[in-house]
Formats: sequence, structure tokens, C-alpha cells
Amino acid sequence: MFTQNFVTAVAATTSIFIGGSNALVAQEASSATSASTLSVSYTTYSALASDYPGVARDGGGGGNIGGHTLMVFSDTQTKRTGLWRMTSNSYAYATNPDEPTEEQDFGSDEVPAQAIPWDEGECATEIVEEHPEWCSASNTSAHDGYWIWPNNALATQFNDPTATEAYAIYNTGLRTPLSWQYNTLVHWTVTDTGVNATRPVQKYITSDFKYQWGWSIASHSDGNIRLFAIDSGNLYVAKVAWDNITDTSQFAYWNGTQYTKSDESSAAVIATGDFVDGDVWWSPLCNTWILIYMGSAHVGSPWYVRYSTSRKVRGPYSEAQHIFTPPWGTSYSYSGHSYPQFISTEAQEVLLTWTYQDHGLYTHMAKLSFSL
Repeated sequence: MFTQNFVTAVAATTSIFIGGSNALVAQEASSATSASTLSVSYTTYSALASDYPGVARDGGGGGNIGGHTLMVFSDTQTKRTGLWRMTSNSYAYATNPDEPTEEQDFGSDEVPAQAIPWDEGECATEIVEEHPEWCSASNTSAHDGYWIWPNNALATQFNDPTATEAYAIYNTGLRTPLSWQYNTLVHWTVTDTGVNATRPVQKYITSDFKYQWGWSIASHSDGNIRLFAIDSGNLYVAKVAWDNITDTSQFAYWNGTQYTKSDESSAAVIATGDFVDGDVWWSPLCNTWILIYMGSAHVGSPWYVRYSTSRKVRGPYSEAQHIFTPPWGTSYSYSGHSYPQFISTEAQEVLLTWTYQDHGLYTHMAKLSFSL
């Protein structure tokens, strides 16, 4: 059962200096850093507030679109009139850069609206007819229902946070037996009342691919979308033109020397590490690609940061540097995600979110301030 409590956000600020080794030395971040030094400070927040009482959200991803920080969550429940009501995913805006725990919900009757529409064959018919909002709820008989878990980034065409449309790639699968089926392509657009999601390609990345492209997605000023995949601790990259994103035959895979179309088997490793959840994105501030990710839960789900020393998405990337490990208890954290344009494209602040599970689900946050 999902339960969630909300408390006043309590910030604990620590400054760290990340240098060229795994050593962590406490000091204030320096304003004058070399090309091989990344300075980071962070502030943690204990829980995400909500317009709706008792809301519990799992996972999370998103990014900036239309000048808004869009946060998209996985399984979401709200207790109302004695019933647990659930959607497979929901969304909200983070509305206050100074207080990231404040957010604006979208829905009705204190039940968050489902963010991403179902497509053909993804719901149990009897549940859809009786309770559409329950069509994939694990606390009903709909164990043959599907899930759509949007624990990933989104990308605009030119890495522009004011752009009114973006693409994202989300995992989709069966609840029983719990199994991935495909990644679906979602197109986000801004509306007067929030955002709207459509699915131009339902079965976008399938088992026909060698890798599950969409672990992260990002854009640059050249208008190409970068797609990332992880496999056995290896990170891979492909690219596709914005106008061709619906056509997977147009993917070009980095093979270690150049990008090649229609030859996924040639994809070369661009980085290795304990990649579980995370994002890769272009930083205009640092003029390079940044990789922020969470490691394995069995070691506390620590946060790490790396950057491309060549300023190319293909790397090589700096050594993994520990930022912090979520400091709440002995239970585990997962589904880490970063919002690099939380303030603006040029801002030094990056928002992190992750799910903390301990007799319920809690969305925790941190704000990073960094420079290279």
C-alpha cells in the first residue's frame, strides 16, 4: 500500500569540492576553477508538498517546457473518501525555484490526473469501464493491466526551456508478471491549462533492439536529439534529427569513430559505471556534457557526477565523483532524476529528485549549484 506523509521542508546545506580524484574535501565551492575541476554545493529537502492531501508518488522524471519545470511521476495514489485511488502516472509543476518542494497539481476531486494516455491493448477492459483511473492499479484485480513509468528526462529541439513542445521516452510493461514490453515515445505540448501528452509511436523501442534506448534523452543547440542506453554498466549514445525522431531507422549510433545509421551492433561504450538512474545533458554554463546519476541501492543509492572532458557527448568522461548519499535512515532510495534547467538554461542550479521508500513513498529533493 502506498502511504505518504508531508513535512515542512528542512534544508541542510553542505558544500563540497570535487576534484580529480575520488577524495572528498569539505570546503566552500571555489569561483575560480580549472577545466578539470567541478565545484558543487547542494541543499537537500525532505519531502515534496502537494495541493492534494495524502498524495503518494513513485518515481519521477521530466524537465522544462514552456518555461515550466514539468515533473512527471510513476504510480500515484491519493486517499479520498476512504478509498485508495490510483493512476499509473501523474504530473505537476515545480512552481518556486527558492522552495522546490512547492508544486502545482493537475487533476480533480483531489485525485491527480493521469499524465500519459493509454494506447491500444494496454488496459483490462472491465477495469477501464468501471474505473478508468484504476486501469493499472496493483490494489485491484487488474493484474493483467499495464504500467507507463515516466522516470526519464524530456528534450526540446534546441535545449530551450521556453519551447512549447518536447519528446520523452518512457518504459511500458505488464504488472503481472512484472515485465518490460517496450519503450513508448511521448510528445509533450504546453496548453492553457497545463501540458498535454500524446504518443506518436506506441511501441517505439522493442525487444528487436539490442539496447533499451531512452535511459536518458537530451538535446543540444544543433537540433539533434541524443538518446542514451545502459547495459551491464556500459553507457551508449545515438542521435537523431528532431524531425525524424518518430523513425527509429534514422538513429545514428556512435561506433567509437563516427555515427553510423542502422547499425546498432556497432554502438561503442562511451562510459562505464554504476549507472542505475540518471541523466546526461548539455550544460551551456560549463560548455560540456554533464552526467548525474544514482548508484546501486545496496550501497545506499549514492549520487555521482561526471563530465565530458572533450566537451563531446561521446566523452571521454571524468572519473565518477561522489556528491552525496541520501541521508535518511536505512531504507533505500531510487529513481533519481535531474532537472538541469530548473531556473534557466544558463543557471548554475540543478534540481534533483528521487523516491525514498520506508513504510511508504516520499519524494525527496536536492538543489545543486555547480561550476566548471
